[in-house]
Amino acid sequence: MVERLKRSGDWMDAYTLWVTAVQKVDKDLNNPGFDQRSLRRGFDWEWQQQPSNKQGVRVSQVPASPREGSMLEVELTGRAALPQALVGQTLLLLGDSYQLKGRYMSDRMRSKQGLAWVLRCGNGGNRWAQTRDLLETQRQWQNFELKFKVPEECNGVVRLNLEASAPWEARAGISGIMYFDDFELTAINMASVND
Repeated sequence: MVERLKRSGDWMDAYTLWVTAVQKVDKDLNNPGFDQRSLRRGFDWEWQQQPSNKQGVRVSQVPASPREGSMLEVELTGRAALPQALVGQTLLLLGDSYQLKGRYMSDRMRSKQGLAWVLRCGNGGNRWAQTRDLLETQRQWQNFELKFKVPEECNGVVRLNLEASAPWEARAGISGIMYFDDFELTAINMASVND
């Protein structure tokens, strides 16, 4: 029912039903540390399962050892084109301006422009904000940050997607492994945020 309401654009009803069903929902960004097993629907982290013979990406939640909890692992095989969104979450953001922070680490990334966390309106459309390109880090954790204002045309519903920074690389395929952890999305009080 939540998915049906999302598809029809009844975002507030979908979110209310989601909160009622799940009962414990994090504010603004659900499961920001990837420590809970993703339900892969509703207002949680989602990703597509690709057929094994045409698998350009494999997504899983793996132990964050030596730290407690889990982290997100995105393995890019280089064997097939990538879906537009590798991983994503629909967000209901009723504030005006926000800051997204997180950590990432990569290993053996073969990509000219890498990946980026991209923002689109909940009903699709063009990217209107994105992080800097996330490239090879040689297994060293790096931080990323993005400040943004929610456009009026989004009506408070935003899609946060992990995508290839360059669409041509998504079509060609990318290889390597990227890990993500410790996300934080907070409302900020700024009159003007640079895009």
